Amino acid sequence: MKDINDILAKHFSGEASPEEELKIADWKVANADEYKLLSDAWNVVPEFSSHNYDEDKAWSKIESNFKSEQTKVFQLKTAVKWAAAACAVLVVGLGFMWMFSGAGMIEVTNNTAQAKEVKLPDGTTVWLASNSSLEYASNFEENRSLNLNEGQAYFEVERNEKHPFVITTANGEVEVLGTAFNVSTLGDSTAVSVSHGLVALRNKVDEIQIAKGESASATNTEISEKTEVSKNFLGWKTGVFKFVDERLDKVAIELNQFYNNRIEIKGKAKSTRLTASFENLPLEEVIEIIVITCSVQSEVLEDKTILK
Repeated sequence: MKDINDILAKHFSGEASPEEELKIADWKVANADEYKLLSDAWNVVPEFSSHNYDEDKAWSKIESNFKSEQTKVFQLKTAVKWAAAACAVLVVGLGFMWMFSGAGMIEVTNNTAQAKEVKLPDGTTVWLASNSSLEYASNFEENRSLNLNEGQAYFEVERNEKHPFVITTANGEVEVLGTAFNVSTLGDSTAVSVSHGLVALRNKVDEIQIAKGESASATNTEISEKTEVSKNFLGWKTGVFKFVDERLDKVAIELNQFYNNRIEIKGKAKSTRLTASFENLPLEEVIEIIVITCSVQSEVLEDKTILK
């Protein structure tokens, strides 16, 4: 019998014979979870078409990068051997990674410089910030729970009253039915800001309801009072910022979430105040505006710009 790996490649590329499809059907019954992980992985990779089946080309849909700068995929063929406790890694876009493990979990990591959009199996849309990661179970549509392991993300949750949407962080849990909100795990707390809907934020000792336009944060031992959301709480995702008489050191903290920590403030410049708006500007233009507006000096290094 041909290696199941080869038959699976033909099956996912739509080139398997009726006899081979019967073999896949038998294999699928005995390996349902493995099949679902492979199917999910196949579906997130850009379409590959071929009139005549070519085994290497079929696997290249998952395993190679099509010689493209936009999409790179590595090591996914090992996922076929997941039943033997192998681990598979799928990277779509340089630095954007899906990882499948024997525990039936799917991990998504964004190591790029900009936010990336992720579609979850239940229809929820997530914008994952730079240097952030989350993971969820392969049966996510029935068990809508995920872990935000690090960083921050903005969620537009598909409403499902039978299956609440739960996010677990190191500091607590966030639960919703259907809404849009931002979750940040930067530092030693979890901060939630709500665009619309109602969100529950809880830890081991307390719980709070957060409504549209409100923000709150939780540590392991306490939950803050609710405050009005920062006008720039989605700046890391949209690139749109508005500052009114804001200290430059605080301005840099917010800008760095979009510009990947490429601004550093030193000396007297920290207390200088800025009133300005930016909308998806190149970093060089942002720096120029700050220099002119605040009468500070800039020093451009290889990986960052220092304002002083």
